[in-house]
Amino acid sequence: MSQNIKGTLEAIFEVQIFQSGFQKREFLIKTEEQFQQIIKLELTKDKCAILDAFKQGQQVSVDFFLRGSEYNGKHYVNLTAWRVSANSEDAIANTATEARVNATPKVLEDIDSDNLPF
Repeated sequence: MSQNIKGTLEAIFEVQIFQSGFQKREFLIKTEEQFQQIIKLELTKDKCAILDAFKQGQQVSVDFFLRGSEYNGKHYVNLTAWRVSANSEDAIANTATEARVNATPKVLEDIDSDNLPF
């Protein structure tokens, strides 16, 4: 089951590459609740590059899975992100502006003056 969290990117860490070839990249999100929290999430494998398009301080929305695992008798919980998208009013305003600019104007057909209704 996928979860979603919205907030500000507090930190973006470097990609970690393990001996097995596995890659992960961690990042921090500061929530916008009354009692703000800083939550650590991670991206894995080819998804690590997603964060290259973002910078610290940017408002984002993150979709993630809650993952649990056991290793040598210890239990771990990871928040594994699979999608990060911009979540700011500026991004929404820019999208609306681009839509207006890129809209193709409709060409009016010539109206025959003899067929006017008045």
